[in-house]
Order: sequence, then structure tokens, then C-alpha cells
Amino acid sequence: MFPRGDAGQPGPASENGPLPNVPPLYQSVGYELTDLAALQLAVDGGRHLYVRHGAPNEEAVATLLSQLEARGGPPELRVEATLFSSGMAAIEAAVMAVLDDRRVGSRDKPPLVVMASPIYSASRSLLCALANRGLMTLHELEVPDTAAVAAIAEREPVALIFCEVLTNPRLRVPDLPALAQIANQHGATLLVDSTLATPLLCRPLTLGAHLVVHSATKFLGGHGDLCAGVVAGSPELIARVRAHRQLFGSVLDPFAAWLLQRSLRTLHVRLSRQIENATALANFLSDRAEELSIREVIYPGLPSHPDHALAAQLLDRPGAMLAFTLKSPEVARRAFERVRLLRRVASLGDVESLIMYPAATWRRTLSEKELARFGIAPGLLRISVGLEDIADLCADLQGALRPE
Repeated sequence: MFPRGDAGQPGPASENGPLPNVPPLYQSVGYELTDLAALQLAVDGGRHLYVRHGAPNEEAVATLLSQLEARGGPPELRVEATLFSSGMAAIEAAVMAVLDDRRVGSRDKPPLVVMASPIYSASRSLLCALANRGLMTLHELEVPDTAAVAAIAEREPVALIFCEVLTNPRLRVPDLPALAQIANQHGATLLVDSTLATPLLCRPLTLGAHLVVHSATKFLGGHGDLCAGVVAGSPELIARVRAHRQLFGSVLDPFAAWLLQRSLRTLHVRLSRQIENATALANFLSDRAEELSIREVIYPGLPSHPDHALAAQLLDRPGAMLAFTLKSPEVARRAFERVRLLRRVASLGDVESLIMYPAATWRRTLSEKELARFGIAPGLLRISVGLEDIADLCADLQGALRPE
């Protein structure tokens, strides 16, 4: 069962009034206070004070997302969530909430962060920038090398372990319970970016992670019309994350929060159809690989995927993203330009199917050597599968990939 889309909605429903699952929009920047006691309560966090401190629409969405992230976890699991103006703002706040803890690192030695790559190129750039400023020491490993993470943690204190499920663009699946065990054993924080999985496919907090982040711009928003980020975790950790957001002002606009609440009402319906399409499309491409000059099809639902068994164990379903590598860069570039139904958009998770050429977009932040190391070949294409008729999607790709 999924929580109702109106969970956490502000304001009571009234007789002969609007439907209770169509929430009002609270666009107010400030909140009127009745007296000095109300002011003191607001300053202490018990009432609304100013939009940067929190607002009704944002808090309604945060309540719903915290319920989704806790679903299936132990009864003692307490989860809160807070929202940001973008996914990158959410990641930055989550990382800094850990690094700002006085218990990690020292003046002589910045806290150690282990990054399980490949991760989203902007996230990697952020962590590298923080390391270059002396705020952390960064150690980069490849998913799913949990043994290497354990070896590092045995040698020196680790403050943060950062990974993605699923990774972008090769859709690798880290062993989250094993990473959580390492983090707990050595006093580290496990931070998981679950944007491509959403809370409907994987709930890292129930598997032992301490913080989870999402770019809500993607599947959670789902319509290509909002930019938002989410951090969820224990009340104690989220209090630190929320304080960072309040200080730096990366709060989510009330209207964007209202749009996100609208989108969450259809998330399970949208994602179910997208996964059905992705599974069918992956099988279609796999069955016609030789005919269409495809070297490999990358989808966790296929037995050929290196993490197929782990994905079946940790994910409720294999997701709505797939990738495939063509036998030559020329064929990939030609196919990218010849598609007609798929949209050439540098995003993912929308109701429309989106195709991207990662070797071109990631070249801004990764060297040729790093691209090769992370398996981002010049013949790789990534698809975020949408809601279109599957026959139309297959026909579009077959036409784009057919030899001239």
C-alpha cells in the first residue's frame, strides 16, 4: 500500500468545499503572529515564521516522502524529510551536515569521504570541489567494491560513504546492507542518492543507510516542470540538514512544492507503466542486438546485467532507466539524431521518453580516461523510458538504429 497523495496536507477539508486531495497553495513569505508568545514559539521552531524556515506546502510533501521512505522498515525507524530548491542543493546540504559535525575530522586532517563511483557527474564535481577547498579528503572507489570500502575504514576513520542506487548511466547496484554494516561498525554516515530508484523501488533507510537524497526534479516530479531536491533521514540528522538549508537559503519555493505534491499522487501509476515499458524495450533491444549493431543492453532486469541478482534482492522492480552500447560511436551519434518520438533532453524521469548521449554531456567534467574507466563509451546511449505506447517506442528506436 502506498500512502495517500494527500498525506500531510495542510488545512482541514470543509463541507461543500474543494476536494481534500487538491491542496491549497500557501504562497506567503511571512506569517502573522498573534502575540509575543507566538513569536517566541515560531523562533523556537514550533510555528511558521518565515518561508526560508519552512512552509505548509513544503512540509506536506516532506511528510508524505518521509512515510514513503519508512515503508517496510522496522517499527522503531523514525524518518523525517526536508526539501530543497534542487537535487544538487539537497546533496550539498546532506554532505555538509555530516562534515560540519565537530566529531568528524580535525584541523590537521579533514574528514575522509569515500565516493562509490560512477556517480552523477555534477555530484562528483561537487565532492571534488569540496575536497579541493580542504573541507574533506576524497577517496574514489568503484561500485560495488564493498571490500575496498571496508579496507579503507579499517585503516583510517571514514566520515561519509556516498553512493547511488541505481548509478547513472550504467545502473549499477551497490550492496547497501553491506555498506551500512561497514558504516555502523566504523562510525561513518552512509548517504545514498536514490533518484533513479525512488522510494517505490528502494528505501535505503530501511536497509541501514543514514541519509537518502533525491533529485525530485526527476521521477518524483515526473513532468519536466519543477526543480526540487529531497533529503530524508533520522530526525537528528535532518535537524542539521534543515539548519544548513535555513542558513544558506536553498529552500523550495511553495509553488514548486505544490506541483511536487500533485505529482506524487500519480507516482506509483506513472512509474509502473514506465517500468513495464522499460522491461519490454530492454528485451526488444536485447533480442535484436545483432541486427541493430548493439554491443550490450544495460538494464538490471536482464540476466546479463552484472548486478541482476542484487537488484532483484534490493529493488522492488528494476526501474525505468536503460542504456545500450552500440558497436561504433558513429552509429550511436546517428541514432541519437534520427530518433523522432524520443526527446533529446538532458534529464530523466519524465512522462515522455528521453534519450541522452552521456559521452558528450559528461565530457565537461570527466577526462577521456575517466570516461573509459566508468564505462561511458562513445557508443553509449541512455534512455529514460516514458509512458508512450511500447510499439511506438520500439519502432522509433528500430528506425533510428537501422543501417542506412
